[in-house]
Amino acid sequence: MGKHFKTSKLKLRHLRKIAKDFSDSQKEEAQRLLKLTKFCFAYFDDNQEAAQSFADWQKEDLLQKLNEKLVEFSKEPLSHWLRQKCTDKSTVFRIYDDFPSENSSFKEPTHVPANIRWAAFRLQNLPRVIGFILPDDDESKANYQGLDRNTFYIVFLDKDHKFYRPG
Repeated sequence: MGKHFKTSKLKLRHLRKIAKDFSDSQKEEAQRLLKLTKFCFAYFDDNQEAAQSFADWQKEDLLQKLNEKLVEFSKEPLSHWLRQKCTDKSTVFRIYDDFPSENSSFKEPTHVPANIRWAAFRLQNLPRVIGFILPDDDESKANYQGLDRNTFYIVFLDKDHKFYRPG
């Protein structure tokens, strides 16, 4: 009986070690996931004249490109895309901060939260995905406590680059 009890202690110790290792790897994976770009469509708006719907993008053969790019963008944090060049002067991801009212064919929607940072992902030459991210200042961290800072909230599909037209 003593021998069987010892074996059980060893088994329990081994099982605890396996559980701890598994728990540590889960924590590492959770930390990695928190850093990756995520997309949210809760504020999507295709009702404006300058905006397009997914059906519009399907007709223009842009929907597949959008899906492919969302998959690609999801593999890195937002900060990566801010540094990733697509031309000499432009990056894949651009933050505008404020809504560009004077230089836009779009109207600022009333259904998005206040104090957000407007931004765009460039898909190709002209097509963009327009949306916002949450600010990173202390007040916003308190107001948006618990929300992910690597989420891009998609508001518009902009196939003709009309969200921001340099003045």
